[in-house]
Amino acid sequence: AADWVDAELANLRGGFRWAADRSDLVTAAAIAAHTAVMALWLMVLEPIGWAAELIPAATAADIAQLPRLYSAAGLAGYLGRVEAGAEWSRTALPLAVDDRYDPFHPAWTRAWAAVAEMFADRDVARYLEEMSVLAGYEAGHTSVAADQSGLSQVIGLTLLLYLLPVAGRADEARALAALALDITRAHANPVWITFTVIGVGRAFADTDPARALDAFRQALTLSRQERIPIFEARAASEAADIETVYGDPDTGLDLFDAVITAYHLAGNRTDLPAAVAALAVCFDRTGQPETAATLYGTTHAGITWVPNLPATIEHLRTVLGQSRFDECVATGAAMEPGDTVTYARQQIRIARAALAGRS
Repeated sequence: AADWVDAELANLRGGFRWAADRSDLVTAAAIAAHTAVMALWLMVLEPIGWAAELIPAATAADIAQLPRLYSAAGLAGYLGRVEAGAEWSRTALPLAVDDRYDPFHPAWTRAWAAVAEMFADRDVARYLEEMSVLAGYEAGHTSVAADQSGLSQVIGLTLLLYLLPVAGRADEARALAALALDITRAHANPVWITFTVIGVGRAFADTDPARALDAFRQALTLSRQERIPIFEARAASEAADIETVYGDPDTGLDLFDAVITAYHLAGNRTDLPAAVAALAVCFDRTGQPETAATLYGTTHAGITWVPNLPATIEHLRTVLGQSRFDECVATGAAMEPGDTVTYARQQIRIARAALAGRS
């Protein structure tokens, strides 16, 4: 599917534009909704905008594909339109269970809605609750409900594994890791296998860095083999922090540089600040608190799914003092996304030069 979208993107764009300009909303919605969901894995975000563009006319016409269109438009958080994305995802939920309409698989609709809500209100707890329902998982247990199966369980378990650590529940993630791998491998979709391997790395990052780094490296290999650029970037971002502290620091900094550049070029307005926040955690660990606080400021304090970020913020306040911390954060907050990328890459180059000077 990724190969097909990659090869046909220009034709899909032309087909969408032709249909939309002629008010053929059914055709335009089919192209926009399905291309948006498939192209996301390629980190090609343009088709999300196609879906968003169609919402007013398609809603007025009450076309059968409305829940698919709203679900696809709900990904607009990746474009920085977090409130609109959340609102469109909320609209998709009741439409998806209305017999008059043609939805995506219910698990897709619920998962995208949870992601959109998290982007908008940063409520990781509510996100975890929704994914627990999909997975048939009860907090504190090491199993899932026997009557759960298929895509719903795969999506629920994968996303649980990814975010439990940032909710202070890494022990639950570690207990679920083997089961989640077994279930996603049985499902045999490379997207979810790769994402689960990333989740395994996050689960063990604090207790077993070597195991975590191995998982992130596996995920990098899988994402490159299967052509899943969005997970290649995510795995690289996760690996970068562990590499810098526990592995090869130069490799870690190189990964951060590549990830931040990739997110910026893709126009990914959600994962870019998350990667910069992860870089802030890294610079705090390596004794560069002013740089770390400035980088944190560029994220506008809106990221809650980066491991160890809350502890990093508290440590920076202690090390710098509240006044200097606030000054650094304000400096970062004044930066535009392009300036953030320039500053982050500049600091990476300085850190790499320092490493070279010590070798």
